[in-house]
Amino acid sequence: MTEPTTNSSESQKAPEWTTNSQDEVIDPARVAADWVQSTTMVGAYLESDRPDLARDWIELLDENLTGFAEGGAPPGSDELEDVYHDAVARAAIPYGEAPISADEVRRQLANIGRTVPELDIANLRATTGIMPLDPGMVARKLDQPAATPAGLEDVASARLSVRRAIASITEDSEAAQTHLNAANSALTQAVDTLRPEDARAGMQAAQESVQRASEKVTAVAETATDVDAEVTLYTTPECVGCAATKRALDKAGVDYEEIPLQENPHLIQQFKKQGLAQAPIVETKDGERWAGFNPKKLREHGLDYRSRQQRSGESGQDTGHGR
Repeated sequence: MTEPTTNSSESQKAPEWTTNSQDEVIDPARVAADWVQSTTMVGAYLESDRPDLARDWIELLDENLTGFAEGGAPPGSDELEDVYHDAVARAAIPYGEAPISADEVRRQLANIGRTVPELDIANLRATTGIMPLDPGMVARKLDQPAATPAGLEDVASARLSVRRAIASITEDSEAAQTHLNAANSALTQAVDTLRPEDARAGMQAAQESVQRASEKVTAVAETATDVDAEVTLYTTPECVGCAATKRALDKAGVDYEEIPLQENPHLIQQFKKQGLAQAPIVETKDGERWAGFNPKKLREHGLDYRSRQQRSGESGQDTGHGR
């Protein structure tokens, strides 16, 4: 059987590379830039005897890649495509095993229609002139005992916990509080360890960060407690599905809280990462979410006119409970 012929212009057509959250095209030049940046940055850290900074960078990359590998959105990225930058940067650091390889990230992105270039290390080495880091040198530098006083390590740990807490606030105030508790514990340890001359100013700054983050967590938690509606409805203007869902809830006498997504763009990004790309987003009081006008889901949760009437024997007047 002969192979089908292809149009030469089609075969030579440049791939339509996807863009990241900053609307930058992820093309071969961008991949090369990520490779060079991570390689030279970590190399400089290690050569200047700052393995702590190299460890922080590796930890951040691995945290993002783990989130992607487990099916969630990476904590440090706004869009799924951004994780490919992290995968390329991690591939440049020969230390341990990455949670997921750049090739696998590329394959999974392709499955959802995002095209990014292949990571060709040999070609990168030839075109950029940047050699991969020596695995033996990296291991020696990163595995050597830290020279930082224990108390200052506690302060650094506390600051990392604060960053994680702040990143968790909008999605999970309980997780944020857990991170803050870890920060407070580390700072308490630092107080017991540091001598007066050992950079107490840094510890004080960390304590202030914990306090500010704690106030944010408290505010979010209080807001969540104040909302006693049966349903939270995230809507967009001129959305037919939003209007239909509100009519169904009004007819059933369901008390709901309406949140305009155009006033909360960070929620749009959060929902996209969860695969919820169509308005309205319906969230029940027990935490279940779905996207779009879905009469079956409303019925399953007892939120439509018929199921409410059967359950309570009410006449089902159109009460208009949107707030």
